[in-house]
Amino acid sequence: MSYVENIFYDYIKKLLVGGLIILSNKRFITYITSVIIISAALTLAALIQVNYAETLDIYKILFDLELAICVSLVLIGIYTLKTNVLKEEHILYAFLVCGLFFFFYFTTDFSLIIGTVFIYAGFYSWIITLNIAMFLGIRDFIVSWPGWVISLGDEPGRIFFQPIIILAAIGVTIWFTYDLFTGELYIIEILSMLTAFIILYTIFILRKAYNDSLIASILSIFFLTLLYHLFVRGAEGATGFLIIDVFIIILITIMSAQGITGLIAGRKHSIYYWDSLIQIMLGFMLSYHLLAIQITLRTGLGQLFSLYHDIAFGFGSIMIFFILIAYVSSPHFRRISQRQINPEVIMNKVSEYAKEYVSKATKTLKYGWKFEVKKHKDDEEEL
Repeated sequence: MSYVENIFYDYIKKLLVGGLIILSNKRFITYITSVIIISAALTLAALIQVNYAETLDIYKILFDLELAICVSLVLIGIYTLKTNVLKEEHILYAFLVCGLFFFFYFTTDFSLIIGTVFIYAGFYSWIITLNIAMFLGIRDFIVSWPGWVISLGDEPGRIFFQPIIILAAIGVTIWFTYDLFTGELYIIEILSMLTAFIILYTIFILRKAYNDSLIASILSIFFLTLLYHLFVRGAEGATGFLIIDVFIIILITIMSAQGITGLIAGRKHSIYYWDSLIQIMLGFMLSYHLLAIQITLRTGLGQLFSLYHDIAFGFGSIMIFFILIAYVSSPHFRRISQRQINPEVIMNKVSEYAKEYVSKATKTLKYGWKFEVKKHKDDEEEL
């Protein structure tokens, strides 16, 4: 495996595994266990509920219980963030779940309003969280050691995947300009055209004006990830495509969630700070799951993913717009695209990979190689 491949795979491995190390800590065992068990149980109950016209008791019990856990996680996260109390939080969490469950189960009309508002708020918050995590992941990759190594040999001022991004932006503009004059145009299509114009402006004007190719690379690659949402939303009819879409959404969710936990853990905040944010994040995840179950039972799986892709692309486009405004108007914000490496970091990284290479070579010499000097038959005849 080449040196560049090692760096890229190490980064992906860190993104996938780093968050799991944090979430497997004993402080989160109670929360993680309850989230996994209740979400799996409700999903199974929803599959059974599909075959019945009336709402089953087991489905209602599990739905109200997951809603109680969801609300409890967010409230506990906010409480811990404000009070810095960790010792009795698990006891408080248990009492809160029990109290909210009975409230939601026995006060149907009032709890339905509260539950609906909370579920939708959590659903949108979770999708927003995924977009922010994706942007931060792209930014950290480009400005850090892996992005620097991959960019070696490029022309000065060139952005990553420049021809592909330019063609994609022009293609989106032409496509939806055609729709503008031939058919009905939705808000998502208008946002996509504006976003494509912003990306082209970033590549051809902003990059040269500020002599900063990194901000153009960050926004352009983030735009490429948003195009997935744009193109998928129009192809929700095929069952096989939905299965692929489910797999990709789960993968993005896992990578983004673990990237957030790793990002929080890497900052110099107190343990209370990132514990609280992880608890709130788990609550948002359950809100997404609850609304997904509801939409799937009412209108089918295609409607759920159409809603998901619309919101994800719309918020991502708005993010690009405001990031560009902040970059132009604030010199302090421009540090977002500064390289996070220096000669010392480069020497340390090269030293690490050199030691690893030497270690592997030494093991190979010790256990697998034998040196023998053999004379070739032609050499003997010439001699």
